[in-house]
Amino acid sequence: MRPYIEELSQICDTHICVYPNAGLPNPMSDTGFDETPAITSSLLREFAESGFVNVAGGCCGTTPITSAPSLRR
Repeated sequence: MRPYIEELSQICDTHICVYPNAGLPNPMSDTGFDETPAITSSLLREFAESGFVNVAGGCCGTTPITSAPSLRR
């Protein structure tokens, strides 16, 4: 996702919003996904710190618990 968000940030003259998810479902994972909240939040933080995004959301499973790590910084 990162290279696409970076490119959009360079060519768009409007705000950019991302809604990442935790990857493809994995029924063998405890949470149903391989990506943890810490991984997702670190990616969102990096997008914001790099100036790639103005608004960040999440998929239907996003909760304050999964968002909090990226908001703490």
